[in-house]
Amino acid sequence: MKIGIIGAGNVGGALGKGWAASGHEVKFGVRDPAKPEVTALLKQLGSAASASSVAEAAAFGEVVVLTTPWNATQTAIQSAGNLAGKILVDCTNPLKPT
Repeated sequence: MKIGIIGAGNVGGALGKGWAASGHEVKFGVRDPAKPEVTALLKQLGSAASASSVAEAAAFGEVVVLTTPWNATQTAIQSAGNLAGKILVDCTNPLKPT
């Protein structure tokens, strides 16, 4: 299955690792695909994973997984483009860290 993960932090990275290890294709949608943290994650996952813009990852995935920090969620959804017909899994948590 092709899975687009919006965000590549703790939650997105962990989910991506699990799905890639299970044979799924993963594309992380991030603001900066060349960011050192993103490239390090991709190096761990090998050829099963890649990174691109949020819109490209959303278009790629049969399933789109939202793993952004709460304060970045609205912008991420707007950047994703048309999600009609996609399965959207929302892993955000609108709680304050306190």
